[in-house]
Amino acid sequence: MNWDSLLYWISHLSSGSWARFKKALAGLSPFEEETRYDATLARIRLSDLGCADFFVNGTQNWRVSEPGLIGLTGEPDSAIMTGARSPGLIESLCKAAERHGCVAEIQTSADSPSRILLRSNEQRLAAAARDCNLPYRPQAALIMTQRLWSLLSLPSEEAVEYIGWQCRSFDLRSLSWIDGDKLPLSAREYDHPRYHRKDYLLSDHQGILRRLPKRAAIYASAALQGVSLTQYNRQKQELIVLARTPLPEDFARIACLCSGISPRFEQGRLVYAGVTLEVAARLMVLAGQPHPGYHLV
Repeated sequence: MNWDSLLYWISHLSSGSWARFKKALAGLSPFEEETRYDATLARIRLSDLGCADFFVNGTQNWRVSEPGLIGLTGEPDSAIMTGARSPGLIESLCKAAERHGCVAEIQTSADSPSRILLRSNEQRLAAAARDCNLPYRPQAALIMTQRLWSLLSLPSEEAVEYIGWQCRSFDLRSLSWIDGDKLPLSAREYDHPRYHRKDYLLSDHQGILRRLPKRAAIYASAALQGVSLTQYNRQKQELIVLARTPLPEDFARIACLCSGISPRFEQGRLVYAGVTLEVAARLMVLAGQPHPGYHLV
């Protein structure tokens, strides 16, 4: 997959449907199964890196994010370009960086779009961004954590049981979906047998069903059951989560934008690099996970 060409393409369109996005990727693979995988992988990568939002407002549509320069929490005096891009915009940003004494690097990757990295102090980074009419947000990941809701207090809609829909529950012991069972305090997936429309509900202590996004429902269920799905390596500044239970989308994006690098897959786990202690603590606590041991002031 040519990640840079894909990002240029969606930047040019600015928005579109999920069906068209999948169709565009179909030409990259002759086999249907690989096409589905590529589309899902592309959606996750582009979303995590702040390039685009998918299934906007519960629809089947996507939209590209506005371009910008964000400061990294994992690398002081560094920033990356996020959102929409074009070869011309990248060239303009690199020239602006040179004018203001910044070091610009284009780091290619096999599994994500190129990382456009600028190094200097905040004043010079802001000046380079300003020359290209781009917003500059230092310490962006840390600021983004301040806008997150705790998953256990996330605004949610109370729901009723779906009659006639296929149901399965996420079992936190096996980390898998169990067909037919309605486990207590679990995330449940309801699938319409004809239209294959899916909805995700959480069963709370009172047995009340609440509608939540898929990943959020799983993490809220883990919080209710006291199950740990995350770890933090303070020495390496790495946030580690189980690959079978990826972070909710907003949390994953923040973890990614600490370094601007997609998580690496390692022994069934996703490892996010450059996540500072303060960011990790906020993400873990708001996700209902055990505190890594650092006391926030």
